[in-house]
Amino acid sequence: MSAHVNKLSTPVALILAPRMDTVVPVLEAIKNANASILYVVADAGWSPKTVENFKRVKELIAKIDWCEVHTNYADENMGAKMRLASGISWVFEHEERAIILEHDCLPDPSFFHYCENLLEYYANDNRIMHIGGNNFFKRFGSDYESPDSYFFTHVPHIWGWATWRRAWQYYDVNITKWPEAQKRKLLYSVFKDDAVAFRWENRFQEYYENRINSWDGQWTFTVLSQGGLSINPNVNLVSNIGFGSEALSCKDENDPLANISSEQMSFPLKHPPFVIIDKYADTFVAKRVFHINETYIQRVKWYVKKNHPRLYHMFKRLTRRTEDTISSVN
Repeated sequence: MSAHVNKLSTPVALILAPRMDTVVPVLEAIKNANASILYVVADAGWSPKTVENFKRVKELIAKIDWCEVHTNYADENMGAKMRLASGISWVFEHEERAIILEHDCLPDPSFFHYCENLLEYYANDNRIMHIGGNNFFKRFGSDYESPDSYFFTHVPHIWGWATWRRAWQYYDVNITKWPEAQKRKLLYSVFKDDAVAFRWENRFQEYYENRINSWDGQWTFTVLSQGGLSINPNVNLVSNIGFGSEALSCKDENDPLANISSEQMSFPLKHPPFVIIDKYADTFVAKRVFHINETYIQRVKWYVKKNHPRLYHMFKRLTRRTEDTISSVN
């Protein structure tokens, strides 16, 4: 049976960008889903061009008459990290649950009711913290298919997703608990593969040091640090249409993750009989999507870091100074 056409009772949050080419189709998808409540979050422009483009996009939002609209627009440019973090937090100040889309995440019509169904099904199950809309198996040449409508992994995908206030309450954009988590070797307890733990350990350190202007890694840390699980559909439900020169970060239009076609979810959903990590899917995502390979050099790195941390950090500081020197010369 195809996707429902009922009125969508779950609020939808849309994160704007100064791009009519992506906002228009995503907004049309939300309209066609028969959304009843829309929360709109936007940053301020950082250049004359983006200021003007944001003005046009906001004028489009102001004309919406097909649902209840709430807006949260920044007066000054906040950057991706603080704007998305504060915007999503604002949504959960008002709602218990929400479906969240960024401007360039174009969903299949069935995505909305897939999210709504699972938000209700797992409403009181604290093990589940994230409902994602992405499936990358076909794009990377895998014929793996879950026997159920969805499966569970450690790491969440945020190109079209949903969650509850009960999960978002643990979110901290500055991940202030990271040093303690690192001290306790949290990630080596979560992941069975030390190479995967090592990769995420380095990434979370970069977020903690504010070297990455993004909000989503902190959400990954939130889910992992609370022992949460992420839901993934057995077909890809959302296509990222924003890759290219106009994008803030995803500028390579030939990236294998760009414009992956979406498919329709079948209803009623077939729920997995067990709430456990899909080991194959979890490993596949780590290696193909996040480029974590069990190479010899990675093994050496995590072994030294784990067993000889002083030597590792000494080498890391020396490497960073060398890179800074080369950069200043160039």
